[in-house]
Amino acid sequence: MSRRRGGTLCLFLLISICIPDRGSSAVTDDVYNLIIPAGESYTLQDRHVYSNAIRIDGVLQVVPYNGTSGTGSVELAAPTMVVGSAGSINAQAKGYGAGQGPGAGASGNNGSGGGHGGFGGISPISSGGSAYGSLLAPVNLGSGGGSGLGVTGGAGGGAVRLDISGLLQIDGKITNVNAKSIKKP
Repeated sequence: MSRRRGGTLCLFLLISICIPDRGSSAVTDDVYNLIIPAGESYTLQDRHVYSNAIRIDGVLQVVPYNGTSGTGSVELAAPTMVVGSAGSINAQAKGYGAGQGPGAGASGNNGSGGGHGGFGGISPISSGGSAYGSLLAPVNLGSGGGSGLGVTGGAGGGAVRLDISGLLQIDGKITNVNAKSIKKP
C-alpha cells in the first residue's frame, strides 16, 4: 500500500519474521537450525553445520563410540548457539570402551584409569593410562579404564567441538567425562 504526501511517497510494508515456537515439543534439525525443546532428547554424531542457529533446551546425546568414524563425538557449527539453563550436551562415557584406546587403563587385580590429555588414575599396583592429545585443546576421545577383580572399567569421555562464529551462550552443561567402573554380577 502506498500514499503520497506532498512530494513524499510513503510505503507501508508488511514484514513477516518467523521465530521458532519455544513452546513446541518437536525437535528441528535442518540446514538452518537445530532446536531441541525442553523435555526432548536428541542424538547426533559427527559434524553438523547450521546456517542460522542452535538452541538446546533439552538434551543432545552423543552416539557412543562403536569403532566407526564419527561415533563418540559431535561437532556443531553455526553463527549462534544457546544452551538454556535446563539444556545439556551429553558425551559422558561416549569415548573408547573399557580397556580400549591409546591411553587405556591397565587391567589386572586392580584396574587403573584411562588417560587422555593427562595420565589416567593409578591403582595400588597399576599405573594409569598414557597421556595423549592436548590438555589445553582436547579433540580426541577419552580412553577406557582398566578392569579389575570384580569390576569392569568404565568407558572414556566423548568429544564435543563447537565452532560458533558469533554468540555462544551456555547456561546449561556439557559433560564429557569418563564412566565409573561397573561391579561385575
